[in-house]
Amino acid sequence: MHLKMGLVLLALMTISCACSRSGFERENAIARSHNPVGVELHIQTKNHKREFSAGEKLQFEEFYTSKYPGQWHIEVLEGVNGPANTDVVYIFDGKRSWTSSVNQSSIACCMTRHVWLGLEPTRVPYNAHPEDIFGGNPEYREFAVPDTPGKYEIYLTSDRLYSRDEKTETYSGKGTRMTSDIMSIRVR
Repeated sequence: MHLKMGLVLLALMTISCACSRSGFERENAIARSHNPVGVELHIQTKNHKREFSAGEKLQFEEFYTSKYPGQWHIEVLEGVNGPANTDVVYIFDGKRSWTSSVNQSSIACCMTRHVWLGLEPTRVPYNAHPEDIFGGNPEYREFAVPDTPGKYEIYLTSDRLYSRDEKTETYSGKGTRMTSDIMSIRVR
């Protein structure tokens, strides 16, 4: 009898938690459920900063991991190929959501470099040698935070991911879509 009541209570708590999440959080959870099994994308701000001035550039980095080394690889060169120009930031102010592009070059050709994923996080922007690409990768990715003060949630989608069966030269096109976790910030 106690076991049945415990299961009913657990089910009610699960439903309650699911209902208390915002539409934005549910949208993110659904998108993340389409990420390949064992592959994660985590975003974080430079120096873990969470408060920004209106219109300030939010600098961030992406971290990709795979529980299955040798199964997945990502495009790491910035702005010189198609996959590197696919990143989109989703922003939510508590009432509505919208997207913003990540500061990138408009060049979508010419160079490619892939890194295999494993348990150790692979950072984007990748620390490539400056002589490897036009001017080197930037230190951080960035986009402008909203002009209106308030609390915001953000997440990122990227099409940089490729399976082991796909080639490691990707001058154009897109890989498998990845969706990051949600990060909260405040604009003052």
